Order: sequence, then structure tokens, then C-alpha cells
Amino acid sequence: MRQQKRIEVVVQLEDWDNTREYDRTGLDQQRTELLDVELPLVTVPLNPGKNLTVICEVVAMNHLLRYSGVDSANAFNERLIRRMREKGGVQQYLEEDYE
Repeated sequence: MRQQKRIEVVVQLEDWDNTREYDRTGLDQQRTELLDVELPLVTVPLNPGKNLTVICEVVAMNHLLRYSGVDSANAFNERLIRRMREKGGVQQYLEEDYE
């Protein structure tokens, strides 16, 4: 039995709701309070059949990156905006997106 364990991030798993708007970028950081301690909160909407272990590991790794000063969501957003502002603008960016 463990006497203590530090909690660094809270992962809230919930059923996917088609009527709700979700933050898919990770730019909006939510927080929650547990035992008078404020912690980062990541809400993950799920459909049946998803691998919870992998999802929680990704959340944990992203938290460790943020803690060490690397904000991958912000870096991706900046690269995306820079790419859309380059020669050709948004129209060319959308035309190149074949997926």
C-alpha cells in the first residue's frame, strides 16, 4: 500500500456529446482543484473502443513537455498560422490539403 503519491494532472474521461463544442487544439488550459490544490485538467471525450491507456499516456507526456517548457499545441498553432500567411495564403493551404 502506498502512503502518498503526487498527482500532476487530472484526466476527465466523458462520453462524446455531438451537441457540445470541444477544444481539439489543447490551447485552452483548464484547471481543477483537488484537496485545495490547483491542478491542470484535461477533458477527453470518448467513443466506445478507444485505447484509454494510450490516451492517458499522451496526456501525461504532453503535461511533462509543458512542465519542461515545450508547449506543443502552441508550437503547432504558430506553424499553422505562419504557413497560412505564406505565399498563396489560406486558399493555397486548403488546396494542398488532400486528406
